Amino acid sequence: FDPPPQPYAWLVIRHVSREWRSVALTFPELSSYICITSPECVWDMLCRSSSAPLHVYEADGFDTGPRKAARRLVLEHVGRMISADLKCAGQVLDPAARSNEPLAGGQKVRTIMRSLQIDASIPPSGQQTAFTRYDFPCLAEFVCKCGSTSPFRRVLGRSLRRLHLYQCVHWSFPEQLVALLSQVPQLEELVLDN
Repeated sequence: FDPPPQPYAWLVIRHVSREWRSVALTFPELSSYICITSPECVWDMLCRSSSAPLHVYEADGFDTGPRKAARRLVLEHVGRMISADLKCAGQVLDPAARSNEPLAGGQKVRTIMRSLQIDASIPPSGQQTAFTRYDFPCLAEFVCKCGSTSPFRRVLGRSLRRLHLYQCVHWSFPEQLVALLSQVPQLEELVLDN
């Protein structure tokens, strides 16, 4: 068999014996930690994770076509992500809600996400908003690296406790920062690093 990509090296336990494979496939939580690599690996993990809450991350590397496709696949499951560390290379993330997540009357899908880290690398152009179909009532931590926080302003809500902004653009005017901070009354930790 072909070994899985490095972040999935632990999957070899599925190939030790029938008993080990059976146990590994019985627990969807084992497949709920998803590294955005190839679309095939991500699809397999999404299917095997069933409805378990997801922890999603991206390894460093180039934003290739397969990685973008894998990211699109996993972003269809924003509603069940607990944590996400995404490298979006200038893209504004605005996935469509899944068909099993009804949006009657303009309602938004409530997520269970507690931690969101975005490494934009290149500031997104324009003022497009991210995650327009989702609410983040549990989000306690938001980290933005090398990009603009403007697309994510609606993600930041009353539950936010930690806000880390590293080399973010659009903070040259103090009133912009004050306006953002007025949205997060429970904030306990603010890190600004330019």
